[in-house]
Amino acid sequence: MGNFTTSGSVCEKAGANRSTAITEAQFNRYISASESSICGAVRYDWIANSGAISANFLPIFENVASNLAAIKVINFDMDAIGRATAEDRVNVLYDDAMKDIAKLKTMTQGQKNLN
Repeated sequence: MGNFTTSGSVCEKAGANRSTAITEAQFNRYISASESSICGAVRYDWIANSGAISANFLPIFENVASNLAAIKVINFDMDAIGRATAEDRVNVLYDDAMKDIAKLKTMTQGQKNLN
């Protein structure tokens, strides 16, 4: 379990027929890496400063973290759901994550200006 999302949310995003060989430890690594990617993309440590995230913005963080982690789950075994389906899912998840990262970059810049 991460700061912004859960393995259940990641499984939901990865969709039906995803690999069941992934362990909870792997889920946790994927979630942690995804949350770190958010911080790297926006150049701000939102994990350490998660108390500053308002309830209105928390769903955006959850969406990005679960999308990025779900991509890792799908890529773990693309043949489990079929390559074409896997690629489609990855593309949709990635596009959605990048749209929300753009929002988080704007929000983060505003937060930095407050400090």
